[in-house]
Amino acid sequence: MNDAITVDAYYPADASSVRPVFVFAQGGLVGVDRYAWLLTHVASRGYVAVAAHHTFDLAFFEVDNPAIAYESALTQLKGRIDATSPVAVAGHSLGGVTAAWLFESNSSWRGLAFFASYPADRDVGQRGRAVLSISGATDKRALPPQVRDGLSNYADPKTLYFVPGMNHYAWTDGATTGELSSDGVVEGELEDVRKNALGVLDAWMDAILLQDASAAAALQTLLLGSATP
Repeated sequence: MNDAITVDAYYPADASSVRPVFVFAQGGLVGVDRYAWLLTHVASRGYVAVAAHHTFDLAFFEVDNPAIAYESALTQLKGRIDATSPVAVAGHSLGGVTAAWLFESNSSWRGLAFFASYPADRDVGQRGRAVLSISGATDKRALPPQVRDGLSNYADPKTLYFVPGMNHYAWTDGATTGELSSDGVVEGELEDVRKNALGVLDAWMDAILLQDASAAAALQTLLLGSATP
């Protein structure tokens, strides 16, 4: 979609209306294809998901790529999205640092989501827009105190959810032995753990991008099931 970078876009088959946009930044040394399950899910919910590829799979060193991907998508996906489409940006692990930087650089974007991640201190400036942090209760790479401290830099509205039984690499397909050796374990079935995380993400996105009051209420109910690591 762009001469300089490769962009993956996932969108509903129904192009009869303009959709909100989910801009995603991959984790460090994790290929975008390993998040296909997540991006496919987002599209199944009626959103357009856009993810840029990065040299050596390191979003941190090409932080503008997701924004470039979004701008490219505005041209390439006319009829599905346009400049009026509400936008949320998200990132997994190191990609969350990139997402936070992009969020501060794009004041019209409505929401920021961290997946097993937290911002670098320098990234936190503009406040008052919706921020979500979802992390696993068994994650050994993004530790709960770090996740909590990172989110504390933001003002409300902000949401923190620890997923019972979820580790760091449950956000990715094809985790390697080396990756898992530095992580906690998934407790239970991976599909069930992911479903728990996605329920929170879905409600949050519907609440902030669609201004859906029932989704906002459902989100508060789901938060009662957060783990307390």
